Amino acid sequence: SHIRVLSSESGKLEPDLVTTPFDAELPFTAEEEAQIFQLKQDNKLDEAFRILFLKQCNALNEILPALFEKTKNYTELLLSLSVIDQDGVVYHLIHDIPEDDFNIERGGQVEIIGWLYQYYNTEPKAAAFAKNGKITKEEIPAVTQLFTPDWIVRYMVENSLGRLWVEGHPDCDLKENWKYYLEEAQQEPEVQAKLSEIRKEYAALNPEDIKLIDPCMGSGHILVYAFDVLMQIYESAGYSQRDAAKSILEHNIYGLDIDDRAYQLAYFAVMMKARQYNRRILNGENTCHVYAIQESNSINRAHLKYFGAGMD
Repeated sequence: SHIRVLSSESGKLEPDLVTTPFDAELPFTAEEEAQIFQLKQDNKLDEAFRILFLKQCNALNEILPALFEKTKNYTELLLSLSVIDQDGVVYHLIHDIPEDDFNIERGGQVEIIGWLYQYYNTEPKAAAFAKNGKITKEEIPAVTQLFTPDWIVRYMVENSLGRLWVEGHPDCDLKENWKYYLEEAQQEPEVQAKLSEIRKEYAALNPEDIKLIDPCMGSGHILVYAFDVLMQIYESAGYSQRDAAKSILEHNIYGLDIDDRAYQLAYFAVMMKARQYNRRILNGENTCHVYAIQESNSINRAHLKYFGAGMD
């Protein structure tokens, strides 16, 4: 809606969505409009904010359905978000974290939500480790949601996905931008001959042929950097950023996790990364191949045989 939901352009406490609620083009009934007018007149900012916040979330369901669910009445009763409570999450979010940390044009990251989630899990993680006995299945997400440091992500992606493309397309100069890319060591002649054969296969690859999966994606840090590297690969092959962003979502990136919340955050981070390159990506037509899977007990040998003969 291009209107700030939690904060204000002018820095005041009242969010811009509350100041100018009807500029956001959200669907209101006549009763809702009258209710919002009355709440604003009575200076009941939090009550007006909660109504508008839920309206905005429901509207976002249409473009980010895996992140924003359509709320039910009982959910609305439980929501106690406040913009004026200085101990509340909204106030801390706006005042404790520099705005530039959210702004990708000023060095911010779409992965910031993943960093916040790691610290959100600090208490349940400590509780799980403090007790005697085995970590339960339900506790695994809290004790394993550790955000992979940026340099490790870059090292991994540049020397796997990056190497795959560069070895088949040695004339491209992409690796000049990759700080952690390692040149190959000297090889024996027979190894070199085998590598040459493999590189012939890599040379025949088109960007959309590459499949990359992170089977324990967390909040999507590796997938987000892989998106950037894939974008460089696509551009080197002559694609526009708009077309490349759609193709990367459709053909290249896959992720799994056992934690529903991590899956939602990875979905959000990957979609925001795609929108960085294509502002029309949130039109509801693009699929993001990240999934939450808690159980595989229902998969049996016959399924594996059906999907791939001889799978272990």
